[in-house]
Amino acid sequence: MKAKGTDLVVKSNKLVEASYRLDLMEQRLVLAAIVEGRESDLLLNNKPIKISAKRFAAIFGLDESNAYRLMKEAKNRLYERSVTIEDEEDGSVGAVRWVEGVFHKDGDGFVKLKFSSYVAPHLARLETEYTEYRLEKIGKLTSAYAVRIYELCAQCRNKDTKEREESLPDLRRKLGLTATEYPAIDDFKRRVLDPAIKQINTHTDLQISYENVKTGRTVTGLLFSISEKTATPEPTKKNAAKPPKITREYIEKNNLARAGESWDETFRRLAEERGQQRLVD
Repeated sequence: MKAKGTDLVVKSNKLVEASYRLDLMEQRLVLAAIVEGRESDLLLNNKPIKISAKRFAAIFGLDESNAYRLMKEAKNRLYERSVTIEDEEDGSVGAVRWVEGVFHKDGDGFVKLKFSSYVAPHLARLETEYTEYRLEKIGKLTSAYAVRIYELCAQCRNKDTKEREESLPDLRRKLGLTATEYPAIDDFKRRVLDPAIKQINTHTDLQISYENVKTGRTVTGLLFSISEKTATPEPTKKNAAKPPKITREYIEKNNLARAGESWDETFRRLAEERGQQRLVD
């Protein structure tokens, strides 16, 4: 994979808003494959994509040998995962696999996967209605929910209105939550939403807050406010003020000579104290 600055993740908005649930390592594997597939043009023809454990480890801050093990385990789980999405031709909704093939060879430091024919078009040949971001921006996220919420909010990056309203049922669906998982709004916020947003605000280029949307006294949705963080400029090193030259005039003016010292001894002492070359008046 190429250098970090080129690691562009691009997904169709329909895929971003689709209903699916991947654990953190599965999401990372998918995102790394998108980046590699775009850079190598393999996504255009939907060919198998090779992902390096070395690059994967560098992006997500993992030990390389541990990264390889996690990638191999994740690819096997990913093979069983599906995404609920709308068919482009007739608008019907159904479940499709993320990938149609996963491969590895022990010891070579790579895993390989091939996206399914339904998913691949949502990752390649995108000209309109897509969401993009740099993979490095979410590299430090350790919550799968944080990655998904980041993607949803990143859709507003280039819009005039930096807000996104989600009904609770829609948001839960997009996060892949079942009806029995955190059904109470307080539990949902405490276990899912608030930790995810804290990670996003700490580790990414987005700053997100939210407020409740109520119908009567019941919370029925959330309104997200999104802004991009201003890059902090690198501090410039100021030139340290040069100490004044040690001259007789300077010594006399500041009463620096000690009792009994000759001028030569005073010059030498002050020069040594200040790390300067001895200057003779």
